Amino acid sequence: MNAQRFTIKSQDALQGMQQIAEENGHQEIKDLHLLSAMLKETESLVIPVLQKLEVNTTDLERKVEDALKKLPKVSGVRFILLRKFWTSYTRLKEKRTSYRTIISVWSIFF
Repeated sequence: MNAQRFTIKSQDALQGMQQIAEENGHQEIKDLHLLSAMLKETESLVIPVLQKLEVNTTDLERKVEDALKKLPKVSGVRFILLRKFWTSYTRLKEKRTSYRTIISVWSIFF
């Protein structure tokens, strides 16, 4: 995964999901971490788009947090593993968007 091809917002989301995984003692990053990071980003379009779709974002954030709490925890996490499907997914997205110069958050998530 070439992080330089991602937009600043995408890089922020990726860093946010890693931070959330570390804070929760998770050894591997899942798509749930990305969703949580995107919901916490105050300057992104995620919240307004979800609200436009009449999604209760407060309830969604609570459900995501509850789901994160149910994930297995380890103590003394030294490194974080990206799930195999996540790595494959981002590689696929990079190939699919190879004609573009950057990869946006929307391209990662959708």
